[in-house]
Amino acid sequence: MLSKLFKKKPQVADFDLTAEQDEYLGNAISEYNQNISEMDEKYEITKLGWGYEQDTMILQLLKNGSPVYEADAQIAGSFYAPHGTWEWAWNNPNVDKEVSSASLTVKNYGIKEGLDYLSSGTVNVLGSEELAAYLAAVAFKLSDADYIYRGAAGDGLSVYLLVSNIRAIG
Repeated sequence: MLSKLFKKKPQVADFDLTAEQDEYLGNAISEYNQNISEMDEKYEITKLGWGYEQDTMILQLLKNGSPVYEADAQIAGSFYAPHGTWEWAWNNPNVDKEVSSASLTVKNYGIKEGLDYLSSGTVNVLGSEELAAYLAAVAFKLSDADYIYRGAAGDGLSVYLLVSNIRAIG
């Protein structure tokens, strides 16, 4: 199923899955895509900027530089295009433990299921934003978050946040 989700088959050997894993994790990407579509329809997310504070664990969605929504959020991981890598938040020394605790669910699932790419701190995704989105989708599926948000952080870095309790400001 996973090879059908991407334009070409992922070239990462660790994507060998049992039929049950393939079905479960394959559903993650369709749920992720549906979630992104719903979030954009409801909040016009693609038209908004963003800011995130680790100490408060609050994501702010900005219009013309002013916050219009805020939400509780944890970091799932990040994709760094220049190196072609994904790093899980629990492995990133720049991410506070409280902010990365949801990503530990993925690590534990990866260990239980014998899936190295879910339990290794950094994963070579061959520079593929699609594979990075897949890993974010797995984090979303294994979390109790309402939404997943991809924020461009400049210089080829994207941060994926697990978002809950979005509320309008003002």
